[in-house]
Amino acid sequence: MGLAKQRQIIGAGMVVVVGLAVLAVPVLGSLLVAIALWAAAVLAMRSRASRHDGNALARLITWLALAKVVATLAAYCAFRFLYGGGDASFYDASGRRIAQAWASGQHAKTEYPFPGTATIEYLTGGLYLVVKPLAVSGYLLFSVAGFAGAYLWYRAIRIGAPDLEPRRLALLTLGLPTVLFWTSPISKDAVLMLALGAAAVGGSQLLTGRVRGALLLFVGLGFALTVRPHLAAMFAGSLGLAALFGRENRRGRRRVMTKLVAGVLTIGAALFAI
Repeated sequence: MGLAKQRQIIGAGMVVVVGLAVLAVPVLGSLLVAIALWAAAVLAMRSRASRHDGNALARLITWLALAKVVATLAAYCAFRFLYGGGDASFYDASGRRIAQAWASGQHAKTEYPFPGTATIEYLTGGLYLVVKPLAVSGYLLFSVAGFAGAYLWYRAIRIGAPDLEPRRLALLTLGLPTVLFWTSPISKDAVLMLALGAAAVGGSQLLTGRVRGALLLFVGLGFALTVRPHLAAMFAGSLGLAALFGRENRRGRRRVMTKLVAGVLTIGAALFAI
């Protein structure tokens, strides 16, 4: 039997064993889903970092991801055992209730109005509908969103300022203790980091003449509006002013499109402020 065939058999066997474990122990399945999502996200980031910034940066992303997981577990222990759960405990309990209601085909009500806190309640409920409700899994799922969002901020800055040193920039955007810790719990912070990170990438693409960035920009802003509308408005206004009065490096239709999007963002932010 060839080596490749042996690897295929071993891989298939591992899939069967994991599948049986998930069916037998739902809690294990919840953790495996979170771990699998983390692994997929890190592999995607490593691949992109290696392609754009070299293998050294890809290795740094791996170490920063490990630091993020450690920070997530530290946040879980701190909030659970020292601070009585905090906001994450509320979202965990609300998510369990919403998931149970949806699983029974019933309408689920949130404790707070939409947009805002209700968005995180519904999001947690949706996650718990797919995986076994488990607080530590919720932390891991939200923390991967926070880490992915921080990486998107890194990519946005690299697009807009490609001359900056990648390693130092990655440490500042992904490795600061406050970023590692506060975007780890079940919270608005993790979701906002992802939403505004996506908007930042789209905005950077738009400002550098890539019109396709407008789609990612509006998707990210739309998601942020459902969590913290005032922060989305601040972002939109800032980006709109940058596009209107910043340095010009676009021509023709791209310039017109950028100005149009900038005007929409600025007017929208002004109306929201009023």
